[in-house]
Amino acid sequence: MGYLFNTFDFEPGSRMTGIWTARERFYGVDQVAFAQQIRLGRDQDGSVEADFLGAHLPFHAGGFHGVSPDGHPWAVVLQVAPGNSAGSVGAVNPYWPMFDGMKRALRFNAEAAVMLERGWTSDELLQVYAGQGVDPAHVDDWTVPDLLMGLLAECCYVPLPDIVAGRVIQCAFPDVNHDCEHDVFTDVFARWDAGHLKPDEP
Repeated sequence: MGYLFNTFDFEPGSRMTGIWTARERFYGVDQVAFAQQIRLGRDQDGSVEADFLGAHLPFHAGGFHGVSPDGHPWAVVLQVAPGNSAGSVGAVNPYWPMFDGMKRALRFNAEAAVMLERGWTSDELLQVYAGQGVDPAHVDDWTVPDLLMGLLAECCYVPLPDIVAGRVIQCAFPDVNHDCEHDVFTDVFARWDAGHLKPDEP
């Protein structure tokens, strides 16, 4: 499933059922990324609740949702914020504005709770890419939102090196006849939504 899926403590047999991105991508320098694994209420709809949470987050970037083997829904919500946004409100932790945003959003869903969370600087994301077999020199001009979207796209069963290569030619699947979106991330998400991307057979 990729780095993001493996970062969180999912039960064996958990599966992703949906993926989404925010309409706007935040660009700039000195940004940080943040991801939180949310356990939703047993009878809640992952797509509906993830959309609701995202609508209440000022730094919302996207995420993915799914179900545990027993059918219990969950979501992983991604955020990107300026690295200095915490200092502007007197906080030391650079991830605090995103942590606080989720805390406020969860007030509207008493059945949901944060299970795990993780933050990354740009340098840390570059290290993640290196660990996935990508030469950091090939992505050193990517913004934090770009790096995070690459990891999100990897959750759709597309190897990260292929995503990086596709960014150059603006196509994730150059050897496949498809309606290309001319953006590697959008291309991957569109193919996944259409049901064309599946895990490799064991």
